[in-house]
Amino acid sequence: MSYLTAAVLILSVFKLIHGTHSLPQLQITKDREIFFNKTSYVRIPPLNLHNHINLSFRTCVGGTLFVQNSVKNKISLNVTTEGLLLIIHLTSKTYESKISGQFLDNSWHNVNIVTRSGNITFSVADQQQVVANASYNAELMNAEVTLADETSKLILGEGFVGCMFEGANLISNTSISEKHNVEWGPCPLPIGSCSPCKKAGDPCQNNGRCEEDKTTGNYDCVCEAGFTGIPPNCTKITTCASSPCVNNGICSSSPVDSSFNCTCPDGFTGANCELEIDDCNSNTCKNGGYCLNKNGFRCFCIPGYTGSHCEIDVNECWSNPCFNGAQCIDLVNRYSCVCPVGFTGRDCKIDINECASNPCMNGATCIDGNATFTCICPPGLTGNICDFNIDDCKSSPCLNNGLCLDQLNNYTCNCDGTGFTGA
Repeated sequence: MSYLTAAVLILSVFKLIHGTHSLPQLQITKDREIFFNKTSYVRIPPLNLHNHINLSFRTCVGGTLFVQNSVKNKISLNVTTEGLLLIIHLTSKTYESKISGQFLDNSWHNVNIVTRSGNITFSVADQQQVVANASYNAELMNAEVTLADETSKLILGEGFVGCMFEGANLISNTSISEKHNVEWGPCPLPIGSCSPCKKAGDPCQNNGRCEEDKTTGNYDCVCEAGFTGIPPNCTKITTCASSPCVNNGICSSSPVDSSFNCTCPDGFTGANCELEIDDCNSNTCKNGGYCLNKNGFRCFCIPGYTGSHCEIDVNECWSNPCFNGAQCIDLVNRYSCVCPVGFTGRDCKIDINECASNPCMNGATCIDGNATFTCICPPGLTGNICDFNIDDCKSSPCLNNGLCLDQLNNYTCNCDGTGFTGA
């Protein structure tokens, strides 16, 4: 007889003679007991629905005893405050089988899922449910419905708090490679009834401590020594509670002693961020800029300069302020325009009036031009400023040796002694 078969037989005998609550008295091989702490799990080879499935458990909290998933199928066994629930999902249909009872009592309970004599049964203690037979959920009786294939993953104890004792086809010894946070050996749960704290499943997290009220049967959460607050928000009592970091410094407590460290914001230093860093020095702000030392530094520039250090001369010529083709010269906070001939003014907008000095003579009309002027002379006058009388006698208009006398825009002929007359 194999070791596994013998163990199962011993459990069955004790069940018949002493009932389920006697199971803890068995001389169980210790490396077949496993403790799960809700974060623990073990991955083991997948099970076949038509093979004998057996395990024992002891808990005050409950959870999922095992779950096997594949692409199309799923089987899981859960222990809750209402009892045991077996769920089988086959392709698109779900089958549930429930055994009601109080199994969160810190006693050993032995579970069997067996295919025998045309029935699949699910049992614990003296209770048994038929999961399937020829007339009820018959599709589960199909020998090809094993729930195990190459995609199957069987996880034992995930989300469960308590102890298990491995059984038929649920072998999870220490040689299993994929495991997390599990403990093999004697079940560490104290033997006895479940206290309110145990039933709640360690409800006081984050340095909280569960205290039982024996009068009411309830529990309360208080913070552990060295911590303060209201669970689950217990915080460590540290020197940071006195706010030693000034100027918005961030205080961090040491995890090993009562020391602390201040992380200072920009512009401050020192053990408590009490020292303001002087970011202003003789070279910070250029060209006469004023330096303000606050959370770093800031330069206030005099007119004509810009930049974080007032290092940039503002180019006042950038906007092309000079008109009429004048040359712009950039200066500090101002500019100067070099005007072309004929224009004046700060921006060379003004056209100089060359006729203002009355350069045209003899009543000539002056017409102003660009850096010049033009004189419109009256008849008989010529020259740039109409200062020359046109010689009307130049063409010798007087005949027969008459004497020509030039006048303004005219002439006269003196015929004396010529023997002739006429104009």
